[in-house]
Amino acid sequence: MIGARSGARETSFATSILLALLALALSPAQAAATVEFAYDGPDQLVLVSRPNQAGSNINRAALKYRELDHDRVQLLLAPAVASAIDECKPKDIKSLTLRPASVPDRIGETTTRYGGLGIFANLPSASRVSAGNWFLAPFFYLEGTVTTLGGATESIELSEVDRIMVDVDLMTQEKFIEEARTKDLQDLMVKILGSSLPKALQKALSSHCQVAPK
Repeated sequence: MIGARSGARETSFATSILLALLALALSPAQAAATVEFAYDGPDQLVLVSRPNQAGSNINRAALKYRELDHDRVQLLLAPAVASAIDECKPKDIKSLTLRPASVPDRIGETTTRYGGLGIFANLPSASRVSAGNWFLAPFFYLEGTVTTLGGATESIELSEVDRIMVDVDLMTQEKFIEEARTKDLQDLMVKILGSSLPKALQKALSSHCQVAPK
């Protein structure tokens, strides 16, 4: 079971309601251990694209940030965290705080660093007509702090990339970055968070779990 915790950021009323509903969904046995969860970072998605214009030798990715509603990232993370805690049934964890990491570009292999929640776009450029293996790659790169009931702390790292091959038809990299709807971007993130974050978190917390990760 997870609960809301005040700290670096104030958890909104909406987040508290969501966490309460998730707690009610658990059986009494599952709800015995409460882990306080908080997200400490900006409410935004990062859109990453590698310059691919003809004749370009630039090896830095372009970053665009899409701002989200207050506490929206915590709302996106909370169901996956709740699922991981439910499966893990930790015996000695008091709280978990997640925040964006800053990692080298492992998707486009550029010299740029980025992290948090986002989408890497590898689509044709408006200034170039060519064939290619075009894809969108939702990702999360997070780091966290686990605090035990005894007051000890440890750091964890969570990451996953999901490459989705796409057929491009009048969709350029520039158009996607500028015109993709925020709701559609969040829907892509919900899928990868729901499918991959619980497993990654269970693995990271395995030494604290009463139930071994599957």
